[in-house]
Amino acid sequence: MTKLIIAEKPSLARAIAAGIGGNQQKDKTHIRAGEYIITWCFGHLLELKMPEDYNPSFKNWADRPIPFIPDRWEYRPAKDKSSQVSVIKKLSQSASVIINAGDPDREGSYLVDSLIRFIGFNGPVWRLLISDVNEKAVQKALSRMDRFNSTENLSRSAECRSKADWVYGLNLTTAYTLAAKKSGFNKVLSVGRVQTPVLGLLVKRKRDRDSFKPHPFYSVIATLEKGTEFQAKGRIESPESFCDSEGRLIEKSHAQDFLNSATGKPAVISSIKKEESRSSAPRLFSLADLQKHANAKLGMTASQVLSSAQELYEKGITTYPRTDCQYITDELWSDAERTLRSLAEFKPLSSATKADHKIKHSSVNNSKVGAHHAIIPTGNLSAVEQLADKTVKLFCMIADRYIAIFYPDALDEKTQAEILIGTRTFVAKGVIQKREGWRVVLGQKPSDKVLPDLAQGEEVTVKAISLSEKMTTPPDDYTEGSLIEAMTSIAKHVQDESLKSILKETDGLGTEATRAAIIEGLVKRGFIQRVTKRVVPTEEGCQFVDQIPDELSLPDMTARWEMQLKEISNGEGSEIEFLNQLIEPVTRLSQSATVNIKESSSGFTCLLCKSADLKKVSKKNGGAFWICQNDCGYSCTDNRGKPAEKSIYKCPECGSRLARRNGDKGWWWGCTGFKTGCKYTAQDQKGKPVERGKGQTVEAEQKCCPDCNKPMRLRDGKFGKFWGCTGYPECKTTVKHQHGSIG
Repeated sequence: MTKLIIAEKPSLARAIAAGIGGNQQKDKTHIRAGEYIITWCFGHLLELKMPEDYNPSFKNWADRPIPFIPDRWEYRPAKDKSSQVSVIKKLSQSASVIINAGDPDREGSYLVDSLIRFIGFNGPVWRLLISDVNEKAVQKALSRMDRFNSTENLSRSAECRSKADWVYGLNLTTAYTLAAKKSGFNKVLSVGRVQTPVLGLLVKRKRDRDSFKPHPFYSVIATLEKGTEFQAKGRIESPESFCDSEGRLIEKSHAQDFLNSATGKPAVISSIKKEESRSSAPRLFSLADLQKHANAKLGMTASQVLSSAQELYEKGITTYPRTDCQYITDELWSDAERTLRSLAEFKPLSSATKADHKIKHSSVNNSKVGAHHAIIPTGNLSAVEQLADKTVKLFCMIADRYIAIFYPDALDEKTQAEILIGTRTFVAKGVIQKREGWRVVLGQKPSDKVLPDLAQGEEVTVKAISLSEKMTTPPDDYTEGSLIEAMTSIAKHVQDESLKSILKETDGLGTEATRAAIIEGLVKRGFIQRVTKRVVPTEEGCQFVDQIPDELSLPDMTARWEMQLKEISNGEGSEIEFLNQLIEPVTRLSQSATVNIKESSSGFTCLLCKSADLKKVSKKNGGAFWICQNDCGYSCTDNRGKPAEKSIYKCPECGSRLARRNGDKGWWWGCTGFKTGCKYTAQDQKGKPVERGKGQTVEAEQKCCPDCNKPMRLRDGKFGKFWGCTGYPECKTTVKHQHGSIG
């Protein structure tokens, strides 16, 4: 009998096979290596059955009972994956044991465990936990393999999450989509227990910005001199009624009284306090922290960061990415000398040569490491040269954070001087960096603010005392990084005070594995959009949140879910109780669903037919394009949230429309007649096509009537679309419509 290892993906299966070594037989669906057979999944091979699988009439949403909850949960192979399910089932029939080699998290455990149950295997199940796919790390994991299903509770938790999301999302999506259809809105209104509260965060931020009313706040600043000028801020003791919610002074007369009482008075140093300030390197990266920093520094979206981090992991360059942990174990710390030596061979990471592997940072903490540890480099650089530029930069970001923890603390000398001007106290603060430490690795340095050499009791010259008036500013729009940060600190956003008090700072909306997909899902459904670096709700997203009950758009319910799912993961909670508690709110919310959404205008009129708006459509692999809602055939690329084209240009060679494209070397224009053999291209100059080598702008296409020269407009006729003269009824000229142009 053999031992069957089921890996989560083919790349992991190959890494396991390499770790086992020996003579091997490789097949399209599995690898034989000694006593082991290694096969693999392609993500989730199974999915929960849909309502129409239980009753064919339920394919029509209007015919479904709301809510619909199966009496008995059933699974089916996911689309195009049934053959691999059959292969694994056949292989299991000769296996004495199955080894779950799913990723070391909740979803990875469930992915393989659900498959093992589906194929009807009743033998023992072991667990292989791999967070580093390099050969030595895999061999170490194999030698420590759990000879029981050590993550079974994690799997149970994920199964509960999957079923609960199905009940909640499917029923409420059905209810709100049907309700919206009654008012003429014909899109799917997707509701999810995580995505809808995330949308709620974005809409609330927009409402806060829209309703924000700026007000002035005041301080008193003294410009002083002793050899060099320096500034001190007045310490104004103010009653609460004189301050706003942030503690800023808003009563101008109070600030003016403070200024008047200090004006013309001598300034004496009343106290000097100096202290050494020590700061250690920031903790290692979790996925959320990496997504936040990569968005700010590299402009990468959350899904791009996850995709690149996954690639780094699969190539053995960094460790498992879907982690919420920022710590490593003593054992991983003991490997630092080897890892740092390897990193130092890569020129951008030359700071590794001066790292001290003996330094033990606070990120090294066995008690803080759960199913997986922080994202760190493995020291394997063999495949770095094959990576795209952004992925290399992401790797360097991960490696630099790792190198930095093996540098000394940074040291600063901080000085605080209190100056008495008359009877009023002013405070001056200074800071001087004494030791750069880890900052040299991460390129961080505080701005030195040097005070002159001051002594208690000495007098300094008062150059000026002035009233400073500033205006409050609205909260910033979310960036993808700050949105990820908000999703990982849910306690700040829940309304229920009793719930807030028991939530941890790390309790969040979604998981490390799902947050990027949640954001992408909201973009694709048209609820949110990216505008330069900002993430903002669309008009439809705002309308939706404004009309649904608060409990759907607030994070309170999903916060409770995550707490209960963690209890199940720890072997403490009950799956049945967890699922049963959903019935009442899902029934109430779905049966009372009412909504009236109006499709919003994009504000961009189709350049071709001029009779309809353009609609932004998201691509599956990221990015977007624009299409005409009148189906006239026009489409164009997206450019930072707007259509990339401002005019129609005709190909000088074949007469077809030119389309603006964005390639590796920037924008360019290509003929839409390429399918019929036209290979004309033009350079791009400020959004206009310029003939290569000539420098002449291609003429814009004029869709004018051939008889009266008035503009033509695309119209719907008895026999389809046609172009009609806008001079009708005086001019009755019509022209046949060809998809994307005038015939």
